[in-house]
Amino acid sequence: MRLEYDAAVNCAYLRVGRRKSPRPARQLTIDPTTIADLDASGRLIGIEFLAADRAFTADELHAAKSPVIWLSVKAAAAEAGLSPSTLRVLIHNGRLPARKEGRDNRIALHDLWTYLEGRHGGGEPPRPRPAKVSRAGTDASSADIRATTTTARRSTTPSQRSTSPSRRHPVPRPKDLTPRPT
Repeated sequence: MRLEYDAAVNCAYLRVGRRKSPRPARQLTIDPTTIADLDASGRLIGIEFLAADRAFTADELHAAKSPVIWLSVKAAAAEAGLSPSTLRVLIHNGRLPARKEGRDNRIALHDLWTYLEGRHGGGEPPRPRPAKVSRAGTDASSADIRATTTTARRSTTPSQRSTSPSRRHPVPRPKDLTPRPT
C-alpha cells in the first residue's frame, strides 16, 4: 500500500496492490468524503479521502508522497514544445506557476498542461514549426514567384522614375524682389 497526499486540496489516495494500477472501472461511495475505486472484476484499487486531515494524522500526511510530478524548465519545454527561455518569461510574468529550487525553477506537470489548455484551447501542445527552407534549395518556380511579388510591390519601374532631384524634392525658389505696380 502507498499513500499519496496533495496538500493544496487536502486529498489523499491510498493505493492498494500493484504499483501500476489499472484505471478504475467503478467507484463506490463509502461516505461523502471517502470513495473506493474498483477495477472491472470488482477488486479494490485504491481509496480516495477528500478530507485527508480527518482520516490521517499530520505525521502520516507529512510522510506521504506527493502525487505532483515536478519538471525542470528544460524538461517542461520539451514536453510543451516551447523554448526554455519562453517558459522562464512566463514564470517571471506570473503566467506559469513554478517553485524555486536553488537556482532552478521546477514546474508542476499539471500546471504546465493547465497553461497549455488555456493557451491553445484543446490541451494539446502546439504543432511543431515547419523547417526553414534554405535559399540554395529553392527551385526555379519559387524564384519566379519571389520575383513577381517583388515587382508587384513596386509602383513604377526604374525607367519611369525621375532621377532629377528637383522633381522629387522641389527646391523653393526666391521670390521676385521687384516691386509690383499697384
